[in-house]
Amino acid sequence: MDSRQGLYQAQKHMDPCVVCCPIVTCMIISLVGIPFLCMMAKPGTERWDAGLRNWQDSFNQELRRFGMFVKTQVFDRKMRCLW
Repeated sequence: MDSRQGLYQAQKHMDPCVVCCPIVTCMIISLVGIPFLCMMAKPGTERWDAGLRNWQDSFNQELRRFGMFVKTQVFDRKMRCLW
């Protein structure tokens, strides 16, 4: 039996866990990691959102005399992470 045949036999009888375990591990890390990153970014996002709303309010007060206003797309409180 040459070395290529031995390698083929080893691959033929490979344990399914060798393929499945990395995939499951990545899924678990994603399910835990994404919510954690969302929670970590939340205070910075809220500060940025509050600053943008304050700027928009003050700028709109100045533009009111010209009959104009500015509308920005801001962070919607309903779209926050659920945790």
